[in-house]
Amino acid sequence: TIDSYRAMLRGLSASGELAQLDNARRLFVEMRRVFGVDSIDITTYNILIAGYVAAEQTVAAELLLEEMTRAGIAPDVVTYTTLLTGYGRQRQLSAVRRLFRQLRSSGVTIDRTSLNAFVSAAVRCENLTLAR
Repeated sequence: TIDSYRAMLRGLSASGELAQLDNARRLFVEMRRVFGVDSIDITTYNILIAGYVAAEQTVAAELLLEEMTRAGIAPDVVTYTTLLTGYGRQRQLSAVRRLFRQLRSSGVTIDRTSLNAFVSAAVRCENLTLAR
């Protein structure tokens, strides 16, 4: 079932290891082939994006975000929070600002977790003014 595939995808992605992420990406491709492109939802994309962020592969995570958007799936608060956290860990202030602007303009409701991710990212980037 697709839930079984998602569980496997979650396990592979959670490791944060590049070799496992390669396996997760192959499984993702297989999911699309087996269940159809329309069966891949925001949850599935978020699992893989979180894996790339955990492995500090934010460029790959952003490419997956672009792929997701092209497939007609809009990012949700989990997507933005995951990416904000990743860019904060890498101290990439310009990416943090850009993503938070996207989040604000997207119409997605900013929750406490996403706001905390933004503030934490700004602090890690040593921009206390932005954090306020």
